[in-house]
Amino acid sequence: MKRRTYCNIFFMLVFFLGGMTATLLPAAAAVLTVGPSEMYTAIQDAVDAAAPGDTIQVRAGTYVEDIEISTNDLTLVSVDGPGLAVVEGAGGSPDVIGIRTGFGVTIDGFRILPGSAGTFGIHHFGGAPTTPVTITNNTAEDFSSQGFSFFFSNMEETEFTFSNNTMINCRIGSYMCGFNGCTVRITGNTAVDCYTGMECEELDKGLGGDAEITGNTLTRGASLGPGDAGIDIRCPEDTTHISGNKVKGPFQYGIYIEYLGSFGRTPAIVFVESNAIAGTEYGIYFNYLLYSMPAEVTVRCNEVKNADHGIYVASMSTGLISHADTHVLFSGNSILNAALYGFYNNTGELLDGKGNWWGDAGGPFDDKTLPGTPDYNNPSGTGSRVSEYVDYEPWLIEPAGAEKPALLSPADGSAGVSLTPTIISGPFASLLPGVTHKASHWQLGTAADFTSGLMIDEESLSDLTAKTVAAALANGTGYYWRVRYRDSNDVLSEWSDTWSFITGGSSGGGGGCEAGGFGPAMLLLMVPLCLMMKNRK
Repeated sequence: MKRRTYCNIFFMLVFFLGGMTATLLPAAAAVLTVGPSEMYTAIQDAVDAAAPGDTIQVRAGTYVEDIEISTNDLTLVSVDGPGLAVVEGAGGSPDVIGIRTGFGVTIDGFRILPGSAGTFGIHHFGGAPTTPVTITNNTAEDFSSQGFSFFFSNMEETEFTFSNNTMINCRIGSYMCGFNGCTVRITGNTAVDCYTGMECEELDKGLGGDAEITGNTLTRGASLGPGDAGIDIRCPEDTTHISGNKVKGPFQYGIYIEYLGSFGRTPAIVFVESNAIAGTEYGIYFNYLLYSMPAEVTVRCNEVKNADHGIYVASMSTGLISHADTHVLFSGNSILNAALYGFYNNTGELLDGKGNWWGDAGGPFDDKTLPGTPDYNNPSGTGSRVSEYVDYEPWLIEPAGAEKPALLSPADGSAGVSLTPTIISGPFASLLPGVTHKASHWQLGTAADFTSGLMIDEESLSDLTAKTVAAALANGTGYYWRVRYRDSNDVLSEWSDTWSFITGGSSGGGGGCEAGGFGPAMLLLMVPLCLMMKNRK
């Protein structure tokens, strides 16, 4: 009897606590679907019905409406695929999709057209969102102002992602401003035939940002005449990475960078790396390279070709270049066929421009009168020209090559290695834009300096990161090996470190441990299994 009573009490408690839990838990986010045969036939109706955290799935079709989002943390997605849900402005608002002040949102996969009155494709009215804003896989076409516009007064300590969007024939493809302590990712976007491709401002205001403007492609047709900038960046702070972008066409500026270090944490840290720029008036242009604080500025491994000026530094605030926390470096860049100057420094302060490729082994052309700053010249140079206040010597006698390869296997100092091992190196890496892995030069022999006893000394187009020794090595013998990579510009990297191993195995395989048999760990695992089988008997 007591047992049944206890069971009844137990089940009553379970049901009671379950009811309390259901009451206390928040309601699950809803999914609302929009389409010609769905519950909602207009996107705005679904937006009005949604609660924070809900997802609105929009079926393929064209929706002529002006959408206003005034609920936090909604997700709108073109559920049948990117570009299949088309939103065309109805003419009642300059914003085809407007997001009210302070709200986070995700918008994914829409094609957005201006209709009769739209001047902005997606327009966030700013404020200080505390939940993420994600705009991805959308296309904005033919907007007279901005395809995408985000003007935050102070977006603080959250995430902003603008990725894989396309802007076509807009005055400004995208405009983003007003971050503080945020993770900002502006990546993989494409702007075609826009007057200005992308404009990014105020990337941090003192809390310390993490901004990446990477992998974007911005082009403008020659028949359209001059544009303003492929990428316009103002007030980059600690830390900003501007890398892997491609700009091509008659822009005045390929990448324009202004007021470096204005509001953020000291020192400002900015990397400008591996960008490819062609056909612009100015390739990489700095106005106030150093503005209100010391900074660490690294400009390296960019390729600028067929521009009037490759790199142009217009100004910097007095005295900051000599600050103990300031480090400015221009290195490893390829400046090719600059019509006027490969590097022009207008500041009157000496800048470090050593280790760049100017298009010819003879170095840049410099015919300044001596004495000067720096106090040397190169009037016989046939590469792109440099101005005064550029310390360019020594220069590269060929373009920068791939990074030094890393070795992986057999591990350095291994013993008992197979007589026909496979030696393996790490992946090819180059900071230069568009450069690929063409070939690898392998060496393996009995001498540490590779001057004798070579078993392998060949360059291969196919064995790029792994090379199997075909002829059996001698047993119980020490061997040394290394590799270097050739890139698609036919430039060789430096040699890898030299590793060694001692043979002591059979043919086949790579490292020092031979396959087959039961090791101690396997035997330990078998003991419980045997005991279980005995107990079952």
